Amino acid sequence: MSASPAEWLDLHPHPSGQSGSMRRVAASASQASDGSLTLAYRLEWKAGFLRLPVVPTAGRHHNLWHHTCVEAFMQAPGEAGYHEFNFSPAGAWAAYRFSAFREGMQDLPLSRPPVQRIDQGPEHLLVECNLPPDGLPGEAFRMGLTAILEDRDGGLHFWALSHPAARPEFHDQRGFVLHLPHPVADP
Repeated sequence: MSASPAEWLDLHPHPSGQSGSMRRVAASASQASDGSLTLAYRLEWKAGFLRLPVVPTAGRHHNLWHHTCVEAFMQAPGEAGYHEFNFSPAGAWAAYRFSAFREGMQDLPLSRPPVQRIDQGPEHLLVECNLPPDGLPGEAFRMGLTAILEDRDGGLHFWALSHPAARPEFHDQRGFVLHLPHPVADP
């Protein structure tokens, strides 16, 4: 699966969960000629379903996946290691490097924090994140785009481009199905 700039790709709920109150969960990824990557996530739901963090927080924070957040997993071809990014609609973010499946987790150093733009309404949310080139795993890579959605009762719902396992497991590299080649520099 490849994405052209600004193409929205639908995320799907894990078969073990219920999704009747979500109207749409979609994501897009586009890489600029300077190598930066912009991720965008669009969530639409029925009124009263989704619980969003209410206290604005900025900067690097851990455990964002305990509440509503959007994520991206990236891996260079032939590598065992991969990168994970988490973005909260409250403005917090996290970036990790793994040496292999759920092993060797470390904070991923970045030359600058991700730039986030958030547009939130009563039944929609748009989260856009721009990542610096040094946060990416290589010139060409594959990705898994995911979302964890917390309902008003505190239940978590898992959405992704692909769910290759019987239980929700976003670190499963078989779910990294979006391929992004390195962009060609503008002439």
